[in-house]
Amino acid sequence: DKLLYLIFIIFHHPVRWGTLIYGKVCLKMKVFGKENIPHPPYILCSNHSSHLDGMLLSCIIRHKIRWLITRKHFENRKMRWMYRAMKLIPVNMEGMDSKAVRKSVEGLVDGDVLGIFPEGTRSKDGSIQDNVHLGAAYLAIKGQAPVFPAALKGTFAALPPGSSRVKKVPISIAFGEPIYPPDELSKANVEFMSGMIMDKIRELFDGLPDRNIDKDK
Repeated sequence: DKLLYLIFIIFHHPVRWGTLIYGKVCLKMKVFGKENIPHPPYILCSNHSSHLDGMLLSCIIRHKIRWLITRKHFENRKMRWMYRAMKLIPVNMEGMDSKAVRKSVEGLVDGDVLGIFPEGTRSKDGSIQDNVHLGAAYLAIKGQAPVFPAALKGTFAALPPGSSRVKKVPISIAFGEPIYPPDELSKANVEFMSGMIMDKIRELFDGLPDRNIDKDK
């Protein structure tokens, strides 16, 4: 794994800059609130409607992000080496995954940035889902790290689930101010903070401009 991580470090910056250039030139990407990016450790949370979401967020934020992804992705032998190289954390979406929790908290203690999509899976219509997982809030309180909220608009139209071709659709991304967790880990606090996270993501999403190719020419 150390060798794989070394390979990832070598290629990380060229890939990051390549993705950033593609986003700005081909997708006319606009970013708002970049000045709000905190110092690690923190947990990045956003809405999720496309495979582009994680790629674009990772290219904008200079900190290396350890994304939490469903364990089934690690069953793909062709991609498993890359997930290991990026130090992604596999999560069992059914019930409490104590191993994932331990790795995540250890990562926060070590100063890592975790990336979590509270919705769990990609939206089927581009809207923000109502049913969300409480994992982000739980880890924030347990690891005493802030949650950094973000929202993306346009990624669903550019690359919706099931599509393999990226359309040249303008994309907007907004970052909010960090949300700091309460000191006590309790069910009530986890649910309350989870609600705060999703309310902020929805607020950021609704505040983004509705753009189209004609308007941006």
